[in-house]
Amino acid sequence: MNMKCNFFFTVLISLLSFLGMAQKELDNKLESYIRNDEFDKAKVHLKNRLQTTGNATNDQFIYYNAKASFVYLRLGILDSAMYYSKNALKKLDLATKDQVKYETWKSIAYSYCKYGKIDSAAIYTHKLYTAVDKTDNFEMIRYANILMGIISFQNKLFDDSLKYYEKALESTNKAQNYSNYKVDYYNLGLTHSILKNHQKGLDYLAKAAQLAEKSKDKRLLSRIYGSMADNYLDQGDDANRTVFLEKANAVAKSIGDKKLMAMGTSHQLEWDYKKGNNKKAYAEGGESMASLKNQNMPHLEIKNDTLMYVLAKKNNQTEKALHYLESFTKNKIKLLEQNGRKQIEEIKTKYELENKNLIINNQKLEIVAGKRINKITLLIITLLVIVFFFLIYEYRKKKKIIHLIYKKEKEKDSEIKILNARINSLSAEKNKVEYIEIKQQNHQTGSNRDDENEITSFEKTAELFEKFMTTLEQQKLFLNPELDQSMVVKIVGTNKKYLYESITKHSDLNFRGIINRLRIKEAKKIIENKLTQNEMLNISDVHAECGFNSNSSFYRTFKLTTGITPNEYALEFNKELV
Repeated sequence: MNMKCNFFFTVLISLLSFLGMAQKELDNKLESYIRNDEFDKAKVHLKNRLQTTGNATNDQFIYYNAKASFVYLRLGILDSAMYYSKNALKKLDLATKDQVKYETWKSIAYSYCKYGKIDSAAIYTHKLYTAVDKTDNFEMIRYANILMGIISFQNKLFDDSLKYYEKALESTNKAQNYSNYKVDYYNLGLTHSILKNHQKGLDYLAKAAQLAEKSKDKRLLSRIYGSMADNYLDQGDDANRTVFLEKANAVAKSIGDKKLMAMGTSHQLEWDYKKGNNKKAYAEGGESMASLKNQNMPHLEIKNDTLMYVLAKKNNQTEKALHYLESFTKNKIKLLEQNGRKQIEEIKTKYELENKNLIINNQKLEIVAGKRINKITLLIITLLVIVFFFLIYEYRKKKKIIHLIYKKEKEKDSEIKILNARINSLSAEKNKVEYIEIKQQNHQTGSNRDDENEITSFEKTAELFEKFMTTLEQQKLFLNPELDQSMVVKIVGTNKKYLYESITKHSDLNFRGIINRLRIKEAKKIIENKLTQNEMLNISDVHAECGFNSNSSFYRTFKLTTGITPNEYALEFNKELV
């Protein structure tokens, strides 16, 4: 019974462990780096991880590539960000964890946003948004709303953008991830500024700047100062615009971020040109052009080329003006080529999405089947749990019953010993009484002969039964497996008829029942003696020692006679010894 319970317990634990596994497979160290804006450390950590993805599972491969894309985005390395997000996307159909799918959709959508491919970004943002919208995964709900906000912002739907950014802030509050507040405040501040809610915009941007300074997120801080400069510019506050633009440029230079430096100096170029400070504007333009080298920002280069061409002409620098005109033409062609590639990329993305949708529709049937299997598995586990506890209950109940039966059996054996002692005592008294009565009754008349005959008959059967039992026990005839009535009547000196009468009148058992009872009594003695003397006990050998032909008949008779098996009797007796 113990073995059965252990088996069911092991099976149950194994199944529960299998189905109780964590759904997320995250790299806690990497997540900590990202959460604390330590993107350079995250980059080094990812480099080591990506070198070992050859032995990784599909989920691990996708996870690390998606995370690499996000880290490179935050570091401003767009080409690498796009490369890793597409790497993750290649194996996305093999993903088994929802979290790695969310990470991939997030990274590819951000990459497309940064490249200005809004239609492609919208496709993956929509997938992420619909997948997490009704879940309690507040972190991914936040990213989905930020992406929706970015796409709305790029399409100049600023009111919609504001609503999505406000939802993102709600998710941050629910998730209580304080490191996200600076980005959420920045997005809200930028959008309020565009909507001419200048003071509200400045309030949010000031909060964002305070948190960015505290966390030493200088890239974000440079953007925040730049947005504050734009806000003041829109209000016509040149003094504050200059202060915050200089702050933005100083932070960008301190971290060597060429793109942010180019954007800041280009902004100053435009401002100085409008104010008529041509000399200063020309110098700012030169700085911006130097920062833009190898940065692939054709929009900004076209803007700079246009202003620098005008300034060069005003300064009568014909060759310089021609240089900026040629540069403008090249960048315009480059931008057109990029737009062409962008359209091809978006068509390709839509085609791949349609193709994947067909695959997904086919997989829905497999998902339904999988859910059914999960339900069946859950039902099996539930049944196993019920069976497990039922077995424990039955086992404990049976142990209690066995113990009670054993106690009663021991009490019965004790009572039989007492009764036998009393019978022997009474038998001796009876012999004395009979001797006196014989003398007294020798002179009685013949009218009492019938009663005497009846008494004599009962007494004779009693004597025969006593002789029968005494002979069996003293000579241990019951140990002979071949023992039958013919052998007994010869030894006792009677016949089968008289033996049958004596057994019928003085016992509630038949001949076979008495023999088996004596054999079981002997079996119990053997078991008790071996356990008491710490001898090796093999229950299978006991049947031969107590007169049974086979082990099966011994077990069956023992259980029928005592109510418990020989093994159970041995266990209970052993407990008493302990």
